[in-house]
Amino acid sequence: MLTQIKLLCILTAVTTRGGVAASLQLLTQFDGRVSSPAIREMQREIDRLYRDVHVPILWHELSGYQSEGETPRIVFIHFAGDCRPVRLPPVHSVAGIALAGASRVDGRMLPLVTVNCDRIARYLWPAMTGLERVRGDVAFGRALARVIAHELYHCLTGTAKHTHSALFRADISARALLATELDFGADEVLNLRRALTRVPPGRVTI
Repeated sequence: MLTQIKLLCILTAVTTRGGVAASLQLLTQFDGRVSSPAIREMQREIDRLYRDVHVPILWHELSGYQSEGETPRIVFIHFAGDCRPVRLPPVHSVAGIALAGASRVDGRMLPLVTVNCDRIARYLWPAMTGLERVRGDVAFGRALARVIAHELYHCLTGTAKHTHSALFRADISARALLATELDFGADEVLNLRRALTRVPPGRVTI
């Protein structure tokens, strides 16, 4: 309950601020077991994907968060399940089931993302090469970052629509999530820059 109250206060306060975002601050909460190497790879890949947006990305655990910077944009990311690669073939398929989602109220995007780590791990397994399974933490962390980057785009730009780019299409293949290189399109980068420099809407009730 205290965590929910703290999150409400942080997000409500930040939505009343305007101007150019000095940083993008990502607040995380993990429900299950975590692979530290996978999370480090996830953070590296997020930095790479957003490198041309030119806004620093800072990561914090929600429980210990203290605001940094004068005008941050804040997004809360909730990781459900175990955030680590699977080591054996999954019993059940997750084809056609959402891997993550951004929250909306009355058609308006909120700075809240939920990521289902278990589903992502099971989705990736059939498409992984032998080497990717051996180096599971790196492959899983990179794919996890791309799922999050996709949902962050929804949150930051306020759009529920998809494009046909490799990263922001409605259905991203497991192989695309695992690929060595995957990037936003030039128009998407421009949209992200605009989103992080415009005045956000007024107070949001969550």
